[in-house]
Amino acid sequence: VVGIYISAHPLDGYKFEMQNYSISAVTELENKKGRQIRIAGFVTDVAHMTTKKGSKFGKMVINDYSGHMELVLWENNYVQYGNYLTNGHKIMVTGTYQEHKYKPGVWEFNIQGIMLLENVRKTMTRKLMLAIPLPKLDADMVNFLTENIKQNPGNTELLLHIADIEHNMFVKLKSFNQKVELNDALVHYLMEHDQIQYSLEVA
Repeated sequence: VVGIYISAHPLDGYKFEMQNYSISAVTELENKKGRQIRIAGFVTDVAHMTTKKGSKFGKMVINDYSGHMELVLWENNYVQYGNYLTNGHKIMVTGTYQEHKYKPGVWEFNIQGIMLLENVRKTMTRKLMLAIPLPKLDADMVNFLTENIKQNPGNTELLLHIADIEHNMFVKLKSFNQKVELNDALVHYLMEHDQIQYSLEVA
């Protein structure tokens, strides 16, 4: 009612996605005109409407940590992505912030793709690279990574960079036969263990 989230923001469960998949804040769009970008947030103020000519279209407001903006799904986009017009959905939208075709000086977000935020990690993560200092590579870490990979097979290639700084030695390991799905347990483990440096290659 007052526009403030007392306990938690609706996107708090997707901080990893917001930080690691080249997602722009909606307040940054003025600086990224004409470029294909990604925005993400939770959906509110959904409206399904019909033009005077009888064509269906829809509107929604997408909200992130920085603010909010209205998105319009015109005829073709409405047919393709209309199912995402549900209040409370957490989504990622790909598109271009550009000048309206028939209204000079008016800028809009031209939608080129929508997916649920919960599918971003699984769909878009090509490689996961972990840099681990040798002294921190203990039995517990090895056991966790081994079991997690076994229990969560997927399409993400895993690369390990083991660094022995004391002896200036570095070893790069690559998973050839086993790939992993970037799952919640693995994400939480990486975020809790700051001695592991991670990076992603995403689609």
